[in-house]
Amino acid sequence: MIHELPETHPWLYEQFAVNGCHTVHRSDRPWTGIWTDLGIEQILMWSLKSRGGLTRGRGFTESVRLTWIYTMHQCATVHNSMTTLTGVHQKTSEQYTEMGDSRVNRDMLDQKKVLAWL
Repeated sequence: MIHELPETHPWLYEQFAVNGCHTVHRSDRPWTGIWTDLGIEQILMWSLKSRGGLTRGRGFTESVRLTWIYTMHQCATVHNSMTTLTGVHQKTSEQYTEMGDSRVNRDMLDQKKVLAWL
């Protein structure tokens, strides 16, 4: 099916192959794009194991899992609306040390040295 994508769904193929929309970003930091399946897995696993998640204090029956999965998007919408309304946003620390000022400056100097040598 993926080989037929240019013919069957040209718009979708253009988004993936040409425009680079094959990754998702959970933050506006550079180089944080991950594949959609990995994003779903990370979000689901974090939600499952965090406080109030599925593995904390609830039964783990099939009906509980299905109810939890089917209502996650609604809970996320409510959460986003509340954080927007209150202006309270969770801050995370800078995870990518390679993007710090000192590292970027050092990389630029190294790049100039290579270009001068070439």
